[in-house]
Formats: sequence, C-alpha cells, structure tokens
Amino acid sequence: MKVLEAIGSRVLDDLAYVGGLTIQFWSGLRASPHVLPFMGKRGRWLAAIRQMVAIGVEGLPMVGIMSVAAGFILAMQIGSELKRWGAL
Repeated sequence: MKVLEAIGSRVLDDLAYVGGLTIQFWSGLRASPHVLPFMGKRGRWLAAIRQMVAIGVEGLPMVGIMSVAAGFILAMQIGSELKRWGAL
C-alpha cells in the first residue's frame, strides 16, 4: 500500500506543479496587453529597443571574455587529462 501512496503523492505533486505553471502562464498572458509595446502604450517601443540594445549588443564584450576564459580553462583541463593518458 505504501507504493501506491508514494505514486499517488508524486502524481499529485506533479499536477500541482503543472497547475501552478498554468496559472502563471495565463496570468502573464492576461497582463501582456498592459506591458507589451505593440499592444499597450505605443510609446514603449523606444524603451523596449533601448533595453534590447543594452542587453544584447552591449553585452557582447562580456560574453566574448567569458567564452575565451571558459575555452582556456577547458583547454587546460583537457591538456592535463591527455598528458595523464600519454596522448599529448
């Protein structure tokens, strides 16, 4: 009987989680006409484009630096493993 209780408890937890996600999705969908620049106030286009530029274009140098750093770290890790196996 404990197995059925465990399965039922897990199913109920998963259904509660999915229900919470569904409620959050519909709440966001209902609020979208008030916050989206193309449905709500039309003057928000400029602010939305500024934010896209600030997040996307101005973030590229940081993404590049992080990629190079991660590449160096990965190369050092792989080099030490190759040396250990004699494949260098």
